[in-house]
Amino acid sequence: MINDRDRTVDQLIARIAAASRSENPLRAVAVDYLQRYDPQQQRGETRDMAIGRFTMALKDAAMQHNVPVFLGAQIGRGSERETRAPRLSDLRESGNIEQDSDRVWFMHIPEQTPEGAPQDANDQGLPVIYVQLLQAKGRGDGLGKIDLAFHRRITTFGEWKDWTK
Repeated sequence: MINDRDRTVDQLIARIAAASRSENPLRAVAVDYLQRYDPQQQRGETRDMAIGRFTMALKDAAMQHNVPVFLGAQIGRGSERETRAPRLSDLRESGNIEQDSDRVWFMHIPEQTPEGAPQDANDQGLPVIYVQLLQAKGRGDGLGKIDLAFHRRITTFGEWKDWTK
């Protein structure tokens, strides 16, 4: 199910609850771009506090309806300026997002492949781009990294070792 009309956490939670009672219950919920939603700040509340209520409500809904929630969020430009991999502190309104998440993943495009070849993600001539999927937080299973290949022509990710043979 794709829905672009919901803009508040209450609307989103109601949609999750209704879908979980349907004939074809949800198997997962994906919220693309947290910062696009209205966290509905209450009187005297900062945006960070409102985002915290939003992320906690999503976590509660995930647990109540036994469905994983994937939440896309914007990161600051610090990692880009410093040409480094993103880290938890780069998340916008990061305190609450980090606190309520069981796992946090970042996609990072290094300037070089594992073999040392230079790469520029803006170079449209590159058919395959080396991408790292970084687990920056893993409640119960730690940190990690997966080397991926993004194949532009078919817009697909695969394991790096499979694409470089």
